[in-house]
Amino acid sequence: MKRLEAFLNKEVSSAPLVALRIALGVLIALELLHFWVNTGFLDNYYFNTNIHFSFPGFEWVPTLIGGLMKVYVIGLIGLLLVFASGWKFRLVSVVTFFFYGWFFFMERAAYLNHWYLNLLFLFLLMFLNAENPIRKVGNWQRLIIIFLISAVYFFSGLAKFNADWFSGATLLMHAENFIGEGRGVLSDVALNRETMQFVGIAVALIEVLLPFTLIYKPTRTASFIIAALFHVLNRLLFSIGAFPLVMICITALYYNPEQIERALLRLRIKKANAELPNIKLTKGLAALISGFVLLQCFLPLRQHFYSENVLWTDRCVLFSWRMFTAAKKTRMTMFVYHQKTGDIEVYPVETLLTNGQISKTMRSPDLILQTAHLIADKYAEQKKVNIEVHVECENALNGRPFQKFTDVQRDLLLESRQLFLPYDWIIPLQEN
Repeated sequence: MKRLEAFLNKEVSSAPLVALRIALGVLIALELLHFWVNTGFLDNYYFNTNIHFSFPGFEWVPTLIGGLMKVYVIGLIGLLLVFASGWKFRLVSVVTFFFYGWFFFMERAAYLNHWYLNLLFLFLLMFLNAENPIRKVGNWQRLIIIFLISAVYFFSGLAKFNADWFSGATLLMHAENFIGEGRGVLSDVALNRETMQFVGIAVALIEVLLPFTLIYKPTRTASFIIAALFHVLNRLLFSIGAFPLVMICITALYYNPEQIERALLRLRIKKANAELPNIKLTKGLAALISGFVLLQCFLPLRQHFYSENVLWTDRCVLFSWRMFTAAKKTRMTMFVYHQKTGDIEVYPVETLLTNGQISKTMRSPDLILQTAHLIADKYAEQKKVNIEVHVECENALNGRPFQKFTDVQRDLLLESRQLFLPYDWIIPLQEN
């Protein structure tokens, strides 16, 4: 125990924490600006919608729409740049975590794994010495960051250890969706099952092994180069925002803190000339961090508590680093049945949701159920009651043919949201 305590409290440079603070603030701000100016992402999920989907358990989070939401994002971008500068870091880190967390939990349909990762880093940095100038801190501060990076790689790779991924079917469907036709040699090479099978196996193994090969000094540089090339290819082939750039930056944190310090000093980041007060690993803080570690190990593994095919039902996709494991084609029709007259009408979902929200809804039971109740709310506003909402939805998972996803006979207004139990109105995946 004493040796562990000595290892955790060993003094190292705070340079990795400072580097993370700068990279995180700048890259998140730039990505939000990019999603606003160059893509329709923020329009689809934040600016041009009158409703927002809530996360399970976070229905209480207030939402903003329209011009007020744009003002909020402008303020958030500015706050992130202040965070990156290190000014008044102790206060700014708390405010940044709160306002970015509010933005994150405002729209369930906009969930991105790296936005969740950003939120976790912002949470941890509230308790760490990531401010200027560079100083000596306890080794535990660097190790908790290394743990989180390792968890992302390991559990992302582990989630790919399934028959669909190793057969190449999942990656092939993603390649067809993102790369498409008309890219010459790249398209010809990429769009075949054998290539995707080889790439899929290689990617799963690389991700699972990276935490170990990056920690081990003799293989660190080779592993970093492989990881960087992997992320660059992801950035070139798939539309996944700043995630590849963020991962390249944080993967560099495996290097010796003194090496990172020398790099920052060349960028004129100052180093402390005298000993400065640092955050100590108290029993309370140790308990908090231990709980954080356990939670980050439990969430990606919770799928094993369910007998259903979670790739099909979309269960456990949140907070689990399940990246690219399910490729789907979807189609959906929502019906409103008037009990008094017996009339059935097709509800125009596009008048309620944006294209982006509709795309996410068709593959998620939770979002389908929320949509059904939102439709009922619209009818209630018009003083129209005694209705039922039924959904006919079909999905094609990882190269399979279309199969029925929902039981169209069920009135979803009689169904309630489930945090842990499966939805019995979702039809199980049928394997041939």
